[in-house]
Amino acid sequence: MLIVITALFYSVTQVPSIFIKSAPFDDLYLIQVTLGLSIYSIVGYLLLIRYFNRDFQFIMAQKCMIEAKTKGDQTEKISFLINGLSSYNKYLKRNFDLQFDEAKVASKIILSSRGKKR
Repeated sequence: MLIVITALFYSVTQVPSIFIKSAPFDDLYLIQVTLGLSIYSIVGYLLLIRYFNRDFQFIMAQKCMIEAKTKGDQTEKISFLINGLSSYNKYLKRNFDLQFDEAKVASKIILSSRGKKR
């Protein structure tokens, strides 16, 4: 895609030699450089965002589960558990097109932990 944009960009900016001035910094040259840098920087930025955002939900789910283990208060543990399950569900949906019912999983974990305390 980047090669196609570059080819279109240079084909549009080609003008007959009659109109080109001898100075290398004429108006057309500055516009061409500015537009080229803008296109390359936007495409590069979007590629970086896509690369780094890919595993963010998985890392967030891991951190939530680690925090849920270390917290002493039951309400905080449940809150981190639900947030972690939600993030993991988003990760599965985006990357693998899989999904699970967060409420069912959370309720089963909470009920099983209550059974172990008794």
